[in-house]
Amino acid sequence: MSQTLGSLTARIRRKLRDLEYDEDDIRDALNEAQQEVLGEAIYPFCERTDTIANPRSGEMPIPRDYQSTKHIVVNDRWGVHPLRYIPPNLYFSGANNESHLLRPYVYTLFGNTLFVHLTDGSGGCQTAPEGCNKSTLLHLYIAKPINLAKPTDTFLVPDEFIESVTLKALKRCEQARDNFDYAAVYDGEAERIIENMKLRYGPRQASMQNKARLPYGRRFPIR
Repeated sequence: MSQTLGSLTARIRRKLRDLEYDEDDIRDALNEAQQEVLGEAIYPFCERTDTIANPRSGEMPIPRDYQSTKHIVVNDRWGVHPLRYIPPNLYFSGANNESHLLRPYVYTLFGNTLFVHLTDGSGGCQTAPEGCNKSTLLHLYIAKPINLAKPTDTFLVPDEFIESVTLKALKRCEQARDNFDYAAVYDGEAERIIENMKLRYGPRQASMQNKARLPYGRRFPIR
């Protein structure tokens, strides 16, 4: 069961030995802590897929938790087509210039907005409007942490490494109480867990032959 904002808030109050510690301050500390924990690497558990039915060329909606794009693929009656990234200046000069039409299946990013071009410029039915075969656009992207607000909101960090978020939040709470020695201890413990998380999910561990330790000394099985 995924840890929630409410469960970690209660845990931090117990660790601080202060059941009256301000809930808003703990929530802010946990949100900042998760941003810090996930800020140094890209992890597989942050990968998401956004599916858009019958896409059209032009601006595409971006999910609220969008951070960066990994791949964009269109599946239509002509097959499966990965979209190729081009710089914004080439995209917009081609989209607005009839003598220099864009090639089909390209995309660009500008101002945190996604633009795709799916047609071949000939007026053909490449984007599956009404009456044509249905098509689907798959946007594979990296999600960023969204600030948690409700007690039932869950964290992106997996449960086996969620203690890193708790410890980073405790560091902030102790700093606010001028307990800098305790804060340093919590920070050091959190960094050790984060290093294990990098080993567990890092690119060089893709073969599953990792040596990462769980926070309590257990090892993942080597497959």
